Amino acid sequence: MLNKSNIVEIIKDHEKEMSEIRIEIMKADSDIAKRALKDKLNFLEDNCYRYKLQANAWGIEV
Repeated sequence: MLNKSNIVEIIKDHEKEMSEIRIEIMKADSDIAKRALKDKLNFLEDNCYRYKLQANAWGIEV
């Protein structure tokens, strides 16, 4: 559950996973694999953006 005490950790986890996926996209040979990775990346980017907005609303520096 998202709350003030764990939002920064969740954002960092998302950013780490996004970095890993970007590396995997460069390594992927299959267009299907690349598409799946890009979809996952888009999902994480959207969530991370929302979490950052929420953190700012709570007055937490991210």
